[in-house]
Amino acid sequence: MLDGSNPKQGKIWKKVNLTFSFDGRTMTHDFLISPIGSHSAILGIKWLERESPEIDWSTRQLSLPITTPEIVTIAQEEEADDSPLTGIPEQYHVYAKVFGEEEFNKLPPHRHYDIGIELTEDSPLNSPLYSMTDAESITLKEWLDSELKAGKIRPSKSSISSPVMFVPKKDGSRRLVVDYRRLNNWTKKNVYPLPQPDDLMSKLRGAKIFTKLDLRWGYNNVRVKEGNEWKTAFRTKYGLYESLVMTFGLTNAPAAFQYFMNDLFQDLLDVYVIIYLDDILIFSKNEAEHEFHVHEVLQRLETAQLFCKGSKCEFHRTKVEYLGIIVSDQGFSLDKLKIQAVQEWLVPATVKQVQSFLGFANFLRRFVANFSHMARPLHNLVKKETPWNWTEKEQTAFEGLKRAITEAPVLAHADPDKAYFLETDASGAALGSVLSQRQEDGRLHPIGFLSESFKGAEVNYDTYDKELLAIIRSLEHWRIYLEATSEPITIFTDHRNLEYWKESRTFNRRHARWHLLLADFNFRIMYRPGKQSGKPNALSRRSDHADIPPDNQSMLPNSVFANLATVLPKKEIQRQIESSLHLDESLDEILAHLQDESKAPPLALYQRLGIDPHFSSAYHPQSNGQTERLNPTLEHFLRAYASVNQNNWVKWLPMAQFAYNNAVHSSTGKSPFKALYGWEPALTPSNVPVNVPEAEDPANTMEKQWQEIASALRQSKDRMTRGKSTEIPLSFEVGEEAWLDARNVNLKTKSTKLTDRRLGPFKVTEKISETAYRLELPMTMRIHDVFYIGLLSKVKKDKERKWENRPPPVTVDGEEEYIVEGIMDSRETKKGKWEYLVKWKGYGPEESTWEPRENLKNAQNFLSEYEKSLKKKALDAAKALKGGAVS
Repeated sequence: MLDGSNPKQGKIWKKVNLTFSFDGRTMTHDFLISPIGSHSAILGIKWLERESPEIDWSTRQLSLPITTPEIVTIAQEEEADDSPLTGIPEQYHVYAKVFGEEEFNKLPPHRHYDIGIELTEDSPLNSPLYSMTDAESITLKEWLDSELKAGKIRPSKSSISSPVMFVPKKDGSRRLVVDYRRLNNWTKKNVYPLPQPDDLMSKLRGAKIFTKLDLRWGYNNVRVKEGNEWKTAFRTKYGLYESLVMTFGLTNAPAAFQYFMNDLFQDLLDVYVIIYLDDILIFSKNEAEHEFHVHEVLQRLETAQLFCKGSKCEFHRTKVEYLGIIVSDQGFSLDKLKIQAVQEWLVPATVKQVQSFLGFANFLRRFVANFSHMARPLHNLVKKETPWNWTEKEQTAFEGLKRAITEAPVLAHADPDKAYFLETDASGAALGSVLSQRQEDGRLHPIGFLSESFKGAEVNYDTYDKELLAIIRSLEHWRIYLEATSEPITIFTDHRNLEYWKESRTFNRRHARWHLLLADFNFRIMYRPGKQSGKPNALSRRSDHADIPPDNQSMLPNSVFANLATVLPKKEIQRQIESSLHLDESLDEILAHLQDESKAPPLALYQRLGIDPHFSSAYHPQSNGQTERLNPTLEHFLRAYASVNQNNWVKWLPMAQFAYNNAVHSSTGKSPFKALYGWEPALTPSNVPVNVPEAEDPANTMEKQWQEIASALRQSKDRMTRGKSTEIPLSFEVGEEAWLDARNVNLKTKSTKLTDRRLGPFKVTEKISETAYRLELPMTMRIHDVFYIGLLSKVKKDKERKWENRPPPVTVDGEEEYIVEGIMDSRETKKGKWEYLVKWKGYGPEESTWEPRENLKNAQNFLSEYEKSLKKKALDAAKALKGGAVS
């Protein structure tokens, strides 16, 4: 009731539509039937909002404002042309009936395409009249007279009816429509599919010439099936009428008309004609065949008694607007008017305004590389039960969408004769991809963009599965282009392990299902680092699509906190505290504790990451297997760079450490440094602070890297398991080169750890048996030349660097002169002469030779360096002895 109380008689069940006079005007209004005391009627707030009466507070009377006479015009899409053939090429004037208006005004004949209306059950389908102004009533009467004269409507005695109303248009005119919503709710739906605009556009590849035809009131060209006319009845204040032709508003009208058009042009569809309801586009590769195509289409329209509005048709164009997209021989782009409309779009103030903007922008999403990510805050805002709160996040998304649409690129036509390139990427929350082809300028041009959020259980997939899912979704999305291509599709991914997915022989259920889905696609997966994958990364890694970061967590247990409070002392007390801090002895102890890397900070980080550190036992290397396994790797590096004398290996240790930590491992697909810290190390350390997002939260970065590594290690384990079962027995051919394991060869070096692990390569001269081969050894190696196959390994030459294993000898005065790499040792002969063990450049230590000093006349630098090192060792030994005696 007016005071907010409930009616005494209970709920109100009935209402009535009454006509009354107020301030000299006649109007109708819906009233609820209920006892209201001495009042005859209460108009209510809705009437006040609609009529906006003026209030005279002195007399307490209402009056309606004086307005100028209202003139309502019905939108006339089909108003008569002054000359129907104006703008029509002369060769098509033979189809004057198609562009004329005389035939269109006649009632179309019955066909088997007539629309039927099948109701699900008998139900009262009557709706009350909608109120109209005087001007609207006059216009309605004129429209009824016109349609009755054309024979498209007739008086009805139907038991059901729908109301009529005026819907405003952008140009200020109004469209008269019948509100068939209640009828549609009880009508069996026709599920005949409407074509997808993207599918239609895909048929235009290779087209150079276009003609667009626009049908006059397309729906009115289809009759209502005989005996179903009564179901289209609509009520007005001037009586009840029913339609004989299909009108806008019927739920099955689009499907019925699309079926009509598809059946009429069935053999031409996708060959040189595409049709979306009443919009026809004819496309050809040259002028000659295009004229033939247009003639064929116009002839069928004339036969079917379908008519076009000549002023809205465009003939023989290289660029035309179709379904809101500019189509040209170069590709697809956005209509400038649509771009302007987006630029001028005001900031939404209500949920309905946001929905309106999203509806408009969604039509253009195929031109925007990261549409779903950018629009996510706006979509969240229009969800049910979400309170309206327009914040900076929504404003950023709104402006970002407007800017992206304004800067949308031209999408190229897909060419089936060219190879496709697909770039994919997946972040924690979404996937993104870009489909491209290489054009005449040698560059990749986009054909389309895809961006989707992960849903349900997909959010919990590991990195490997998310990256693989991005590929699957992309291939399915562009199936019309990519299925059964003659050339393999090149798929770029920043996840190295996906390169081996097609070779895998062990699948879980999910992978087995995906493998079947991809069986129809011819593709190859290629690894490309994330830094080179800018477009798909942008699609999947928008900040508004990322997970909400967790709140800051304390490293200290809750038990240490009690009765916390923030106390801000006065400025004078603050100054005294700051000036007295150095007097507190405990401050130095705290700082020393924090600076000690073996104390609390690392342990607290371990606890945050769930790490339980264990220390190995002293003098028991078996308890520290990972370190023991790493040592041979470092030794391998040092062997390659240490000098012949093996006395400079210490200075190479930092570089060896850096090389190992920065090398990408085949199992994890990441370097150890990135796996631990989340970023790659810099070759030249710098103390200059940089904006590194990972540094803000190292724990979260590490967790993300570990998730990716866990996925990569699992795939590596699968590959290794398969490799063990498919190993090929080792064998050599005569004349082939082989490496010889140096474990059983006595080489005169200071340390076996820094000595080459393999010698050679040596040529195989004879196959003794399946497990033994004879090698061609140098004269300096005085050992048996037959070796067990377990000591031999294949020589794998670098395909990109085709150099010989050893350099050719330098010829001086007709004699071969070899280059000295270093001096390894020295000895004094019985005759009192000195000989030096020389390591030759390009030859292994097994071919080092003892040479007299006179043979090293061109190696004085090596001799001087070697003799200096001997003197230094002697001095160091003397100092050690002297120090020992003193102590």
